Amino acid sequence: MDSTSERPGIRLLDRATSVAMVVLVVLSCLVAVLGIVVISGRGSASVGVTIEPPYTIGFDDDRSVVVSGDGASLTSVGFERDLGLGTFQREPEIEAAVTVDPDDLDSRLAIVVGGAVLLGLSWAALVILRRIVRSARVADPFDPVNVRRIRWLAAIVLMWQLVLEIGDRVLTRTLESELAVNVSLPRLGWISAGVVALLIVALAEVFSTGSELRSFERETI
Repeated sequence: MDSTSERPGIRLLDRATSVAMVVLVVLSCLVAVLGIVVISGRGSASVGVTIEPPYTIGFDDDRSVVVSGDGASLTSVGFERDLGLGTFQREPEIEAAVTVDPDDLDSRLAIVVGGAVLLGLSWAALVILRRIVRSARVADPFDPVNVRRIRWLAAIVLMWQLVLEIGDRVLTRTLESELAVNVSLPRLGWISAGVVALLIVALAEVFSTGSELRSFERETI
């Protein structure tokens, strides 16, 4: 065994990934059970949404303002912004949680399928990370295979974002609601996900350089 395996940081990462595997196994079982319950229409499922105008804002003194996207109504509820170049008026965003109807099979199926895909991506990322750590313990962390593995981690980050984006669009179309809503699932956002992916790719390039230097050293010796 290489001396790299004796480093406490590598051992700690190995144990952490082992614990994460156990946690993910338990989580997978829970997701499977909850998925069956959700599809059957017995469990309660809700999604975060942004309510689109027109809608009515009520006050405690029984007054109300109808927001329809018209500039006057927006000004009356205080959503006028002075940018120095004139007046910019934006529609107030109201976030809410909408419970999926038990008979709304399309939305429930979309939630379960999306959750299963995200869980699969989580498994892929953890397996890749575990293989990287294991290779660092028993062999060489700058193994060329690890470079490809790290690049796959960057791709998985972007795939997570893409799945959530598709989920937003699908649920916005299928969700049965009395109001016009846009589903907004929690996520990093494309900019943040892109930055994380770029950082991971940069790490892959470091490993690639290390791999080339290690190969050159061995050929020289």
